[in-house]
Amino acid sequence: MARSGKKKTSKATKIFFALTVTCAVAVAAVIGGGIWYLHSGDDVDYTKVQTAVEPLKLYAADGTEAAYCSANYGYASSDEIPELVKNAFIAIEDKRFYSHDGIDYIRLAGAAIGNLRSGSFAEGGSTITQQLAKNIYLSSEKSVSRKIREAQIAVKLEKHYSKDQLLEYYLNMLYFGSGEYGVKNAAERFFGKELNELTPLEAAMLAGIVKAPSNYNPINDFERSSERARLVLSLMYEQGMIDEDSYNSAKTQQIIIKNELNENSFDSVYVVNALEEACGILGTDEKSIAAKGYEIYTYLDNDRQKYLRDAVLSSDSEGLSAAVSARVDDHSIDAVYANFALSLDSFARQSGSALKPLACYAPAFDAGVISPASVLGDEKTDFGGYSPSNYNDVYRGSVSAREALSLSLNVPAVHVMQSVGVSESVYALEKAGISLSDGDDNLSLALGSTENGINFKELLGGYLTLADGGSYSRPALVSAIADSEGNVVYRRNADSARAFSERAAYLTTDCLKDCAAEGTAKKLSPLGFDVAAKTGTVGDEGGNHDAYCIGYTSDTAALFWCGSDDYSSYIPENGGGIPCIRLREYLDDIYSDGAPKAFEAPDGVVNVALDKADYEEGRLTLASDNAPEYAVTTELFDSEFLPTEKNSSFDWPKADNIVVSEDDGGTTITFVADPRLSYRIVRKNFLKKDDVISEITMTAGDVTVSDSYDGFFPSTYVIIPYYLDGSGCEVYGEITAVK
Repeated sequence: MARSGKKKTSKATKIFFALTVTCAVAVAAVIGGGIWYLHSGDDVDYTKVQTAVEPLKLYAADGTEAAYCSANYGYASSDEIPELVKNAFIAIEDKRFYSHDGIDYIRLAGAAIGNLRSGSFAEGGSTITQQLAKNIYLSSEKSVSRKIREAQIAVKLEKHYSKDQLLEYYLNMLYFGSGEYGVKNAAERFFGKELNELTPLEAAMLAGIVKAPSNYNPINDFERSSERARLVLSLMYEQGMIDEDSYNSAKTQQIIIKNELNENSFDSVYVVNALEEACGILGTDEKSIAAKGYEIYTYLDNDRQKYLRDAVLSSDSEGLSAAVSARVDDHSIDAVYANFALSLDSFARQSGSALKPLACYAPAFDAGVISPASVLGDEKTDFGGYSPSNYNDVYRGSVSAREALSLSLNVPAVHVMQSVGVSESVYALEKAGISLSDGDDNLSLALGSTENGINFKELLGGYLTLADGGSYSRPALVSAIADSEGNVVYRRNADSARAFSERAAYLTTDCLKDCAAEGTAKKLSPLGFDVAAKTGTVGDEGGNHDAYCIGYTSDTAALFWCGSDDYSSYIPENGGGIPCIRLREYLDDIYSDGAPKAFEAPDGVVNVALDKADYEEGRLTLASDNAPEYAVTTELFDSEFLPTEKNSSFDWPKADNIVVSEDDGGTTITFVADPRLSYRIVRKNFLKKDDVISEITMTAGDVTVSDSYDGFFPSTYVIIPYYLDGSGCEVYGEITAVK
């Protein structure tokens, strides 16, 4: 039994050994084949590496290169980049950079295990050379085939270029956010320093940014950027790139962000936003745009960009400032300026009263719920638990919709939204490109209160919709994109969709003309041409956080904003102040050679004569055809929603409900007077001249006239109703004898 067991063990050992050898050979074959495959593949065009590190190609509307792209780009050779800076990037991105052949197999294996555990393809294990390969030659698609091709190209790049050359190309094409490409430009922008002047912590901060420029850019998020910089610094210490004393000293230092801008780079905010838009169009990241040689064509107007910047800088204000300009015909954004890192798509604020025309009045005009002449209640009101206040708690009792919008009264705006329906207002805003959340479905939306705020591109887009007769098209900075071969891969199609009727848009515009002439935006009144505008101010008991003035002509719309850094600080401005002044200066500049065309009413908008007396009492009635000018007020209406009742006071004037009484004291006559008419009460004397005993003018309601005449012959009385025509002549109505 013992011998038999011994033979079995020996046989099992041989089988195990054979299997082990077989597996080893198979694994070796797979690895060898894999390595051979990675070193094979199609050849690459090495000229793309040099062209990929050229400045970002972004063009203005006139075909010239955007000034920021050419003026603020600097290339740093390998000799100009200190080892400290190189090491910072190597520490966080590729610690075995100098020892691998383009692929870090150790890191790749770790990434593969991580992907198997997670069941995703999130970890890539890319080296610096692989990142270079992806950025220059490939898309950002996460697939096995793309990853294999990336590795193949990386191996070939390693054979063709030295490590220093590869690192040089890499550091010069990196995108650091805020429109900055290349490590040299980033150092100048963020720290105001040359590369050889950077501290270890500053070098670490630059290296920490490139993983996600929008998240780790110190201008966008200083705290997050600083935290990541200290992570990079610790890796540099762990990898022996800095000694312990340098590490301990550096990790406690404070970084000062200079945010240095080239004096010719005033359009940098435009460039950054155009780049962000292009990334969305192409479905790629900011790091890949320039690397792949794309050329971005924009709507940037260099003259308007300068005017916009000059307007903002012409008046001092505390906190942040921004301005955006766009063309009405195609909703193209032609100028953007801000004194901070503004993202038109993601920077969202409360819009306050600037939302009223879009959320309340245009939808209500569209539905025929109100007209500009409609009389609205303006007194402290509880709307089912929501009780808004007017500015300074001033209430007017009742006002027209035109006046309420012009003066930006809060309570009437809520009345309007309640009348049209909150859900209808939400629907109208969404059609006009305004993004809302489920929590915005309430009456506070009438005053611009939203859960997540509204970004400037969407808010200006809403006003472009009004200016363009109710047609919405998403505002854009990018008109076209071409690839490195000059092939157009994208061309904007500015198709529009109906958000408001033409009539509703025009009625809103006409009310906003009053706002610019004599309402909250009256600082625009000196312009002397047609401009519609609305202000908005957002704050709390401590002060204001946001101040807007948004205005438009027949061909241009512009938004000017001032705001606090955060909601714990305040600004002294309101929408009718600095933002309004800046808008006026901008419009004055762009129309220095000639005024824009006046707004033109579309078919179906009619100017209607209303009875003035009824209107002043809150009733909308059509004026009599015979009514004199002084008894008429006019207002614009959508012809589908006209008043149906017509006043007839001037058709055949008369006195109503006449009662005559006599006693020892004389004769008393009472009747009901119409305030539109005058009444002459005459005593008819026997064989004598008649006497006018009373003239009643501009009186409404019951009138009493007494006469104590005691003549020998009985007297009779007549009431003569009349009015004055346009030339001042008396026009008589029904003369009534009362005795």
